[in-house]
Amino acid sequence: MAQANVQPRQNFSCFRCKFVIKGGYSSLTKHFRHDHAMKTCSKSKASLVCGQNGCKESFDNFSDFNYHLRFCKLFAKGSLPPQPIPVQPVQNPVSVNTEGDLDNSSQVCDLMGSSQSVELKDFFAKLMLDLKAKHNVHHAALDYLSLKLREGLNGFQTLECEGNIFERESTLATVIESFTQLGSQQKRTGYFKTNFNFIEPEELFVDRSTGTVMRNGRIMYRDVNNTFQYIFLRRTLTALFSNDAFRRLYFSEAPSSDGFIRSDRDSNFIKLHPLFSNFPNAIRIQLYYDDVETVNALGSKTKKHELGMFLFRILNLPNVENSKLANIFPIAICTSIQIKKHGFDFIFSRIMDEVKELESEDGMLLHIPGFTNGLLVRGSIAAVCADSKAAHELGGFLSPSANKFCRLCLIDRKDIKNCNCFDQLNMRNRNNYEDAVKESSDCIEKSRGTGILKGCLLNLSKYFHVAENFILDATHDFLEGVVPFMIKLLLRYLISLPQTAISAALLNRRIELFHYAFNDLANKPSPKFTTKGLKKREII
Repeated sequence: MAQANVQPRQNFSCFRCKFVIKGGYSSLTKHFRHDHAMKTCSKSKASLVCGQNGCKESFDNFSDFNYHLRFCKLFAKGSLPPQPIPVQPVQNPVSVNTEGDLDNSSQVCDLMGSSQSVELKDFFAKLMLDLKAKHNVHHAALDYLSLKLREGLNGFQTLECEGNIFERESTLATVIESFTQLGSQQKRTGYFKTNFNFIEPEELFVDRSTGTVMRNGRIMYRDVNNTFQYIFLRRTLTALFSNDAFRRLYFSEAPSSDGFIRSDRDSNFIKLHPLFSNFPNAIRIQLYYDDVETVNALGSKTKKHELGMFLFRILNLPNVENSKLANIFPIAICTSIQIKKHGFDFIFSRIMDEVKELESEDGMLLHIPGFTNGLLVRGSIAAVCADSKAAHELGGFLSPSANKFCRLCLIDRKDIKNCNCFDQLNMRNRNNYEDAVKESSDCIEKSRGTGILKGCLLNLSKYFHVAENFILDATHDFLEGVVPFMIKLLLRYLISLPQTAISAALLNRRIELFHYAFNDLANKPSPKFTTKGLKKREII
């Protein structure tokens, strides 16, 4: 007879917040990390206290803490003490962990008991989908997991579950068959599309280029099809509106009743918009574009693997929902090299085909389960967000270093010092934008005087125009532009005052004493504040 195993302890009381954590020790450490921002490594700076029904024994590391919790005689309220579980003698011992086998067997038995509501295959499919989506597990790892689980389950002869013996052909065959049908990326993708409403991106053609390949020690030339990934807007909207929770959130939007602006719906832009003001439930789409480094940013071949990400979110949802990553949806993914070579037209043309249907009088008809005649939706682009450089590129403007550097007004760089009021600016609009595009198309040299190089296909929208897209990038324009400049002016003003105790020498001394991380890594000197060109007691 083998020795009796001990069932793992369940339900622990947190010594900090006195909250009872349901589950095992891993649930307790997860609570420490997420709710108390504690590092749950072997060493802990904070003292660890047992806390189970008044137990005040303290520990310096999590190893001793975990060992004590396993045998502490004071249990948290609602928890059960460890109970011995008899283990049946093993006739043919194998080189596996007996305790782990019992845990796996009990989990499989629980699955078999709940198979009336959720099929076993759906459980394994959702498990793999969670591993892929939430934990970034590669498809090769999922293939390996499926293979090894099939091999391990094939080695079991019988399965004990609640005193009943299920033969291998009746129970384990179902489990093994589930892993067999989910054993490759193609099989999993097909199952996700059929059962979980998974939206697979379409690979669309861009152009053809010449590449090289090594065969038999010789360099051979071959044609390479350059493509990009596109997720159709209709399919995404169909999947979203098929979800009851999404529809409740979408149609629950209401304007502010106390005069405060709590969302874009309360703004004058929406109140005066020709579509959104007449159709309050119309879809307000916010597009977003940015480049993403998929490899080490410090490498020598980063641009080759850089991707341009086109995303969107639906502004009709509450702000607390729109702040979640799950409610930001991709619509197109392309390499930055193709965008630099061809521009944005090959992507925007696909997007505008679907946006035009949304903006039409008939709208876009979505085939939603439960709706006999389908669901008719209307909408348009409400805003386009990007950083300063990307916003100029997708709008057809010249770079911010040009004379006509602003995409919101027509100010020239040499006149910026003489203009300090918004009323003095000549703002861009649809008319002067189209005139500038026409001038630039006739003569490229005229683009220097207009600040516009070419047009943008997003302007084909009935309601959206890039010249009226007053969305600025707070990080680049303010935190990296306006705010540092204002701080410099403020420090210069304070140093110039005779009654203040601030001087350039004192400021530089404080900067030298400040601990910069890059100083330790690169051994670079700290930045210096200089009063070059500053006259004595000069006031700005």
